[in-house]
Amino acid sequence: MLWGVSGGPGSLLLLAAGSGTALDHAVWLGARSAGLVAYGLATCSVLVGVTTFAWTRDRNPSRAIAYDLHRSLALLTLLVVGAHVLLLALDRFVRFGAKDLLVPFASWYRPAWTGFGVLAAYLLLAVYLSFYVRSRIGYKTWRTLHYASFAIFVMGTVHGLRAGSDSAAIWARWLYTIAILAVAVAVAYRLVWVASPQPARAREPRAGDLKRVRVAAVNSRGQGAASGASSLRAGGIQRGPIGDLEDGRGVNEEAAPP
Repeated sequence: MLWGVSGGPGSLLLLAAGSGTALDHAVWLGARSAGLVAYGLATCSVLVGVTTFAWTRDRNPSRAIAYDLHRSLALLTLLVVGAHVLLLALDRFVRFGAKDLLVPFASWYRPAWTGFGVLAAYLLLAVYLSFYVRSRIGYKTWRTLHYASFAIFVMGTVHGLRAGSDSAAIWARWLYTIAILAVAVAVAYRLVWVASPQPARAREPRAGDLKRVRVAAVNSRGQGAASGASSLRAGGIQRGPIGDLEDGRGVNEEAAPP
């Protein structure tokens, strides 16, 4: 669709034919389209990450679905960012070199704003890889690293607004405005939800819970038996056979007045 809107169906045909200037124009259109799609996917990924708490209160299976969706969106964003960089490298009119595309703030084209885009891409890669090392780095470290998603969104927004060739267009401004407002509302809702008191929820049983309950029950029985024996001795009652204590006859007979 972006091909048809930006350059019409003829652009795709000229790209397949590989005809000089038209090919360069088609590559440039593809690079711009990939950048905008990547920004939209990054926005969706942030929204899913921020609002996950609201639709995973039953923990399963909603939490697993949210986790997979979040990871899939991160992967799609990373792939489209890769396509954006590759198409920029293939463009023969603008001529970006490896240093311009891979080293932050080293590009000849608006180095500051292009540098934010390069940093956002590296952070995105780190966040995506963190899904696969979560068990090794621990949940707290993984969660802290995941907050980099907000930095990715902010730097991606700055990169698109200041370095994008379409940022002055009305439709592009609406795109960025809607994305910023959506993330701002989601974050505000999350902060309000965290600050408000939440009803206590029963924690799901874990592997060691049953063992701890058994140990506590055994200790409780031992303490109860010791306390009962001490009370019997203090009252001058001699302990009878175990069978008598269990059916009550031994205690009642010895404790009865003469």
